[in-house]
Amino acid sequence: MSEQAIVWISQGDAEDLGLKGHEFPCRVMELGNMVYEVLKSGASRDIVVLPYSPEVGETVNHIRNRGIAGTIIVYSGMGSDGTASFEESDQGVIFLDSSKIVKPVILEIIASLRKYQDMAHLSAAPREKLHGPPASPSFDPEEIRELFQGILKDRGRILLHCRFKDGLPSLTVACEIIQMIGDTRLILDNFRPEEFSELYADMGTGSTVTGFYTSGEKTIGFDLQVESCLMGKLTVLLPEGVYDQKREFYRVEPDPGDPLIINILPPDHHTLQIPVHDVSEGGVGLVSSYARLEEKGVYPIALVLPMENLSSYPRLEKSHFFPVELIPSLRPTLLGSAEIISKEEEDDGTFYYGLSLKLHPADIQHLQHYIFKRQLDILSTIRNKKTASQP
Repeated sequence: MSEQAIVWISQGDAEDLGLKGHEFPCRVMELGNMVYEVLKSGASRDIVVLPYSPEVGETVNHIRNRGIAGTIIVYSGMGSDGTASFEESDQGVIFLDSSKIVKPVILEIIASLRKYQDMAHLSAAPREKLHGPPASPSFDPEEIRELFQGILKDRGRILLHCRFKDGLPSLTVACEIIQMIGDTRLILDNFRPEEFSELYADMGTGSTVTGFYTSGEKTIGFDLQVESCLMGKLTVLLPEGVYDQKREFYRVEPDPGDPLIINILPPDHHTLQIPVHDVSEGGVGLVSSYARLEEKGVYPIALVLPMENLSSYPRLEKSHFFPVELIPSLRPTLLGSAEIISKEEEDDGTFYYGLSLKLHPADIQHLQHYIFKRQLDILSTIRNKKTASQP
């Protein structure tokens, strides 16, 4: 199977949406054959588009039981009231009705979900690397140069984390190193989302860019100085050092106006309610004045997702999403445990904690959808800021 997430869609739905097959990696076939092939050879990250029918819940259960965790889109090209019911286990299902959402927008949503699956799982199924990260943080120029030469040869993807301006949320993107110039410079390209280079050129000049790279179970971090941004590519200086990074998944910062709240129960203490600083499907970062969460300690947690503002999806209405926990009248709460993997005291006496989450797979689906939607919100905020700053 391809390393990229694939969209599986029936011939009828593809024709109804005007999908030609070249827009993104997909497999288009007759519905019965498609379901058979998905169950036989679908990858865990793949996205499946199913036509609406009263029996679609049974098909969804079969796909989930097969271990396919990617988004399932139930598509209605004939119009529907969106009242189909799914079993509790069928989480991560989105209902899209072409009588309420224009078809080009539906295609854009499918394409965006597929891209997110690639970005969110960069650490999945690692291949043998020509050069892995150093055993410990390194400032050896030769060791760092060999590391990035290996990433280039292996076509490894790295994550970049950038805050364009104060007051704007940070944006995380994926990219590739396409060239090394001499021993001191790297050329970065193939950004996801693609508009990152344009946004950086317009708004991010001089902004610090932090990079992350995962090889096997080890993730390293590094700071990159951007030398130029031309023709959709960034030229950066080879970092002076690399360091251990315990966060390996794609992460976003929650909206301060609609925060993500984590409830933690330390021993012999009342429950702490702390806004989340940043979140990925594997963990969260917190800033708190509470000093008694211990590194390597494991605590019961309840992660309360924000009230979903579904109107940020183009032309989407609340009733067009499943499961019902995503409807703003309810506030989904994910139960599990968290291990403290890092603890750092800040200058103001507060503590930054890094937590690794242990959640039910179905709840991870909820979290993935929140992260995807928040990334769309962040992009929209940055685009609006760019537009407002133009004369």
